[in-house]
Amino acid sequence: LMKKAKDNWKKNYHLGIYYFRQQDWERVLQFASQALAQNRNAWTLHLAGIAHLKAEDDHTTGLQLLAEAARCPDADAYLVKDVLKLLVLEKEYQKVIALYNDLPALHQSRPMAKLQYAFALANTGKTPLTNGYNTLQGLRVIWKMYDAEKHNVVADLTDIKISD
Repeated sequence: LMKKAKDNWKKNYHLGIYYFRQQDWERVLQFASQALAQNRNAWTLHLAGIAHLKAEDDHTTGLQLLAEAARCPDADAYLVKDVLKLLVLEKEYQKVIALYNDLPALHQSRPMAKLQYAFALANTGKTPLTNGYNTLQGLRVIWKMYDAEKHNVVADLTDIKISD
C-alpha cells in the first residue's frame, strides 16, 4: 500500500522507519535520503543521520545530520534529547557543547539536556557559565534588594562579589 502511495517525504520517511524496525540499514538509508531530498526537516534529518551511522558507518555525516536535526525549529524535546545522548555516546563532547549553546532556552532548560551538557563540560575540563558560588551570590543580591525594598532604601551590594 505504501509503495503505491504518491511519492513524497512522508511516504519515504515512513518507509525508512519501517525498514529501521527491520534493521535493514541499506533500505533505511535509501528512503531516508529520498525523504531528506524532498523535505529537509528535523525528522528527515534525524532518520538520515541514524541511517548514516548504521548503514554506512559514516559517523561524521551521521552526526552532522543529527546536530542539524536538533537545531531545526520543528525539533521536539525527544529528538533533541536523543541527539545529545548519541553525541555523548560517540564522545563528541565539543559538539554537545556547541549544540547545547545553539538550542532555544526551552530545550536548554530540560533536565536531560542540562545533564548531557554538564557531562560534556566535565569531559572537556570546561566549567559551565553558572556555578554554585555565583548562584548563591545572585540569591544574596535578590535577598538584599527585597530587604532594602521593605525598608524603602537602596540596597547596599558592595560586599557581594560575583566572579566572571
